[in-house]
Order: sequence, then C-alpha cells, then structure tokens
Amino acid sequence: YVTYTLKIKPEVYAAMQSDSVTIKNRYYTYSGSEELDKVGNRDLTLTEYKWVDKDVAKPTTSEETINMDGKKYNNQFNEDTSAEQSFKVPAGSYKYTVKLNKTDGKFNITNVTLADALDNKDVMKYVGYMKITAYDTQDKVGETKWINIDKQQNFSLRLSDIDWTKNCYSYTFEYYATPNDLSSLTSAKVTNTFTLNGNVKRGVDGTTFTFTNVNSSSEVTLEGSYNLNVNKQVITHPDNP
Repeated sequence: YVTYTLKIKPEVYAAMQSDSVTIKNRYYTYSGSEELDKVGNRDLTLTEYKWVDKDVAKPTTSEETINMDGKKYNNQFNEDTSAEQSFKVPAGSYKYTVKLNKTDGKFNITNVTLADALDNKDVMKYVGYMKITAYDTQDKVGETKWINIDKQQNFSLRLSDIDWTKNCYSYTFEYYATPNDLSSLTSAKVTNTFTLNGNVKRGVDGTTFTFTNVNSSSEVTLEGSYNLNVNKQVITHPDNP
C-alpha cells in the first residue's frame, strides 16, 4: 500500500471565497502500461474557516436596555462624544449576530467593505447602536466599539473607518432591527443580508484576494394585526324566494 500526506494551505479558502472546500482525490492502479483497477474517487470536504456567518434570534418579549462600554461612533464614523451610555430596544425586536473572519488569525479584513441591508424597508428598521467586538489571534476579546445605526435600513463600513487597521482579528457584530407599525400589515417576510466586498489579505500585509459578494442571510416573518374580512350578502327578490 501507499501512504501520502496532502497539505492544504489557508489561501485555498480565500482564493475560492468559500467556507467550504472539497478536495477530489482520484487514483488508479497500474502494472506497467496496463490499468489493473480503477479505484474511483475519495472526496474530502474542509470547513475549518468561516468568512461570514449570520444568525437571528427570536423576537424580544419585552423592552430591553442595552448598556454601552467602549468607544462610540456616529453613522458617519466620527467619534460620538455624547453622554449617552445606553439605549432601549422595543419589545418585538430581532437581534442579529454576525461572525466574521473566523480563520485562526490567518487573514486581514480591515479594508473589506462590510455591508448589511433589510430587503423590505417599509416594515423594519435598525434600532440603537451596533456593537462590534474584536477577538485577537488567540480568540481572546480585545476591544469593543459601537456605531449608531438608529432608524437606518442599511449600513456599509470598513473596519479601518473605525480605527482598526492591519490586524488579523475576527469580529462579532451585534445589532437589533425593530418592526414599524404593524397595524396595517397582514404578514411580511424580511431578509437581512450581510455582504463582504473588497481585498482580503493573507496575514497583516500579504497576498491579496479580492472578494465579491461573499454573504450570509437571515429571514424573519412579521405577523401584523390587519385582516381583511369580506362579508357576503345575499339579496332575495320577492318573486324568487
């Protein structure tokens, strides 16, 4: 028998812009010039890294107060020097969590454009501030920052916009979206998509890989209180009882 080792470099995940890489291993047996037996394929799927992974929790059942610690920014990414240290999230809001660059400290995404959008802008909007937590290459919590996204339906930023540059950290984004007035709505589905576009680097300043629309989505269904009841009336003519 023959034993061999196949080494997969981390760059393969970036080159394919994927969280999953399938290695197809085909091999044959020969004797001289004669093929004795075609053994077939042995596929290996690797899922060690995650570029973007989005999740949404069940709606809140009561109003919540979110306390903020760390540096705050307004929606233009200028430092927010207001005294505000908390904000309220209405009951019925949805918490979104996005995990980025879970690559064991192998890649730098600080100059990638990170964008998020609600596809049904008439029925939902963000509320309060978005929390961004950085994790170092040992997966230990580093710094936490907050960006004001209140009443918006989309946002777009680079981590370098808020003073994170040249690092191979992973990040977690946490933010809330709340429905608008549901009194005139029967039901509606809202898809929320988080997208990466731009240059990912191997290491702090190494080989560049250009990402195009690498994304993750979550969907919620909103149930409104509006119902259209149709009443049917039958009119009987005296001559036709």
